[in-house]
Amino acid sequence: MLKSRAVRAGAVGVLAIAAWLAAPPVLRYARAVSALLRIEDAARQPSFLEYPVEERPATVKWPGGEAPARLYLPKNVASAPGIVVLHGIHHLGIGEPRLVNFARVMAASGFVVLTPELAAVADYRIEPSAIAIIGASARRLATEMQVPRVGVLGLSFAGGLALMAAADPQWSQSIAWVAAIGAHHDLGRVVKFLVTGSAPRPDGSVLHLAAHEYGALITVYDRPEDFFSPADAPAARESLRLLLWEK
Repeated sequence: MLKSRAVRAGAVGVLAIAAWLAAPPVLRYARAVSALLRIEDAARQPSFLEYPVEERPATVKWPGGEAPARLYLPKNVASAPGIVVLHGIHHLGIGEPRLVNFARVMAASGFVVLTPELAAVADYRIEPSAIAIIGASARRLATEMQVPRVGVLGLSFAGGLALMAAADPQWSQSIAWVAAIGAHHDLGRVVKFLVTGSAPRPDGSVLHLAAHEYGALITVYDRPEDFFSPADAPAARESLRLLLWEK
């Protein structure tokens, strides 16, 4: 009887230790599943695994001035890692609903999130100013969190710009890693595909695929003077802007 009790007690002890060791991976997995479900459906109610989030406006000082930003802070999280999340080409910028939801979900998962406004990107333009704002955003967040570096996650064209910021010695010391989602490798190649619907493969053959019409629209929108008379260019650009804004 005593031996049987000892065996049972030992088994319970082993199970308790196994559960204690397994808890962190299981919690991480559960939080990841919860985050993916919230990203997919912004109306989904937060789970008990998520942290409450505080949101506040912020600014990022860069060599060209100040850029508006938003800060998302998880509550009751010690030593939360920092991440700069960059919006893609959309006129709503940091207010774009899908980006806001994504930033909230990341913060609820335990990240301190900073979303800077990339004015040129929000205006459907790719300019060096965005690279400087990205680098300055990483430096600002790292300084505020009192850590050497933070991560940068760029969506769409902002992903390629994030890689360029990480490669710039002026900003690289503040960037720990870059996650580029749907980013471009060669902007010229991408624009050519968006306009022509064709792209050369490595073996020399050519891929023909119908590109989204916005590719041609943003190309003309960026330089209307190349497509319209001087008198018509301002009105053409405004018309294209309204079309890109789905108005």
